[in-house]
Amino acid sequence: MSVIAGLSAKDGYLFVANNVTGDLCNNGDIVKLGKYCGALIVTRKEERSKNVRGVLNKYLNEKKERIDGLSDSLINELISFFKMEFQRNPFYEAMPLPFLLLIVGIGQNQQRRLEYVFIRNRVAEAIERNGKKEFITAFDVNPSVPAQDIFFGDSNIIQHLSQQLPCWKFPVDVVKLLSYFSISMYGSSTEGVKMACLSAETGFRWIDSGELRLLANNARKLDTILTDGLNKFLSQDI
Repeated sequence: MSVIAGLSAKDGYLFVANNVTGDLCNNGDIVKLGKYCGALIVTRKEERSKNVRGVLNKYLNEKKERIDGLSDSLINELISFFKMEFQRNPFYEAMPLPFLLLIVGIGQNQQRRLEYVFIRNRVAEAIERNGKKEFITAFDVNPSVPAQDIFFGDSNIIQHLSQQLPCWKFPVDVVKLLSYFSISMYGSSTEGVKMACLSAETGFRWIDSGELRLLANNARKLDTILTDGLNKFLSQDI
């Protein structure tokens, strides 16, 4: 089971990634790109997710200028860096690295609103060379738009709650609890959950293990309250 989601809140944006090792359907990860910028990685395999994160970490280590928020120059630099890595390493000719990258950050405009950009790397062509198959990949980029909810993998419960409740009107602390409550319904533990939030006031912030344990406790309390309320309702004479 793999839950991968990005959720808008009243005062920011929440990244959620919950992976179980061995899930071959969807794998995700969260990466901090700058003080006011983060990314959500979506791939088909866990190893690919690690490779994408490795390239992003290398880019961040080599970049001299600080990344503040989301900009066209950042997107162009990232794509150029990935292309350069693919050219440097012949491994990617035989083992391509298709992925989806959702970059969320504070836009470089007067409103300083939260925006996101989709970057997709896909297999565009397969060719035979010297008796071996090689793959050519291409990048697709969607222009930046105001950040909205996005869901991948087994995110049906989170998606349903976000559609029934106006999460964009709630503080990010409430959205965190609702998200963790949704994940806990799959029987997951804090070991598989990653969360981070982003806002114009505080920037990018990881949800640490202590806060995740607190969310787990509050999610259990919420589950008890809802279950008791439902049992009382069903026991009433209608």
